[in-house]
Amino acid sequence: MVLMISIFLSGIPLWAQQSTFYLETWQASQGEQPAVSLDRALSTPSRLAGVFTVGSLYDESAGYYDLLVTHYNFWGAVVYQDTFNLPTPGNIIAGAITTNSSLTELFITGTVYNGSGNSYDVLTMKYDAAGQVDWYSTYNGIGNGYDGGSSLLVDSDTLYVGGAITDTTGLFGALCIKFIDGGTEVWDRTLTPNNRNVAIGTLSKVNPGELMIGVGLEFNNGTHRVGSAVLATSDGSTLSGFSENSQVDLDEITGFAADADQNLYVTGYSDAAGNGDDIVTVMLDDTLGLVWE
Repeated sequence: MVLMISIFLSGIPLWAQQSTFYLETWQASQGEQPAVSLDRALSTPSRLAGVFTVGSLYDESAGYYDLLVTHYNFWGAVVYQDTFNLPTPGNIIAGAITTNSSLTELFITGTVYNGSGNSYDVLTMKYDAAGQVDWYSTYNGIGNGYDGGSSLLVDSDTLYVGGAITDTTGLFGALCIKFIDGGTEVWDRTLTPNNRNVAIGTLSKVNPGELMIGVGLEFNNGTHRVGSAVLATSDGSTLSGFSENSQVDLDEITGFAADADQNLYVTGYSDAAGNGDDIVTVMLDDTLGLVWE
């Protein structure tokens, strides 16, 4: 699946993250049950940078999925290709990819099976311009369950990762991690409002010292709503607690994006009209007011 990196709505440039927002438990395990491959493709606007693709490659002899990373130039020739797994390998599913401002370095987040004790951990990694793994990091949530990254934001030499972890009650909680160059973790923050499933779908930084997180929250009738909160970039503390839009209920949320004004664009599907699963796309302003649907 390839998404345009920039689209324009009402004259406002929208920089869409190449990510899938997931809230459901991933039906994936090491070995007998094949992982669902969530392929990602990031198309860069430079003729020289070309296209990066990231996905899962099944190793039939070993019985698990590796991460396959390929960089093509503008003419379709392979610049580099790499297959990655942990020293003790397990299924890897890509959740989001992005590049630095010069379009030379590739950042990836997702999930990796990291043994029966941890189950699936958040995997975050960086490839340098030559196609070598510069660093990688795994993060195990407190519930030792399904944890994964689903969104990325690069800010100079800082990388923010958003996703979800399984807590000790079996619910998903929103997870945000801050790394500095070299893969050093500065802080991690988990938010579980009102005992509801929640996961981060997009990250946006506009005001100095503030990180806006756009989230999907499970509603009490099984549908999903859109919410947001603001964290301090210094330590991950909450500057503005969770708020949510009560006008839009989606059966599933499948995509998130944010623009420079912190408007949120969310897509998913709903059977509210009784016609089966209809595709729904909405725009919410920075206070989560509905602009259009």
